Amino acid sequence: MRRLKKALERRMIVSNRTFKIEFTAIELDTTLQKGKPGKAPGLDGVTQEMLSHLGPRAKDTLLNLFNRTWKSEELPRAWRTAVLVPILKKGKCATATESYLPISFISVISKTMEHMVNARLYHYLEQCACLDESQSGFQKHRTTVDQLVGFTQSVINALQAKTHTVAVFVDLEKAYDLVWRTRLTVRLQEHGITGRMYSCSRHSL
Repeated sequence: MRRLKKALERRMIVSNRTFKIEFTAIELDTTLQKGKPGKAPGLDGVTQEMLSHLGPRAKDTLLNLFNRTWKSEELPRAWRTAVLVPILKKGKCATATESYLPISFISVISKTMEHMVNARLYHYLEQCACLDESQSGFQKHRTTVDQLVGFTQSVINALQAKTHTVAVFVDLEKAYDLVWRTRLTVRLQEHGITGRMYSCSRHSL
């Protein structure tokens, strides 16, 4: 009981700091430095190279825009509007709609703020131990290799113990399109994600 209370108190402290304070110039600079050049722009025509070469005053203006958006808990409609380009899958019939992979190009400005929000969200989940230790996807310093090594070791252990190893491999078709978004927003709240962080995350789904 004491451990649970301590964990809840820690989660409250981290969430208050992470979900309420404004974004800083350091967060913006760090995100811009990680931006990958050569990516197609959204409807506004702004490229990653443009943002990467902003001067101090322009960066201050951009940071002010992000913080105003953060405090309003509403993403501009233009940031949620994408340019969709259908790409024909290799070896597929060109006359069938399911043969195309839709690629969406959204505003680079929107993606920049999205990366800043995501960095804070990941920090919160990490600090509050919300991520499963067995998960390798979407975790820093974790790759598919970790899962392969663990699986291989399980097989070796089973062979030595003369027992069996059971593995299930699942490939979900249209996994992102079939995500239960209503339940996902509930899960965010169950993990203590509220306020500005919850609103920005929900609008990004």
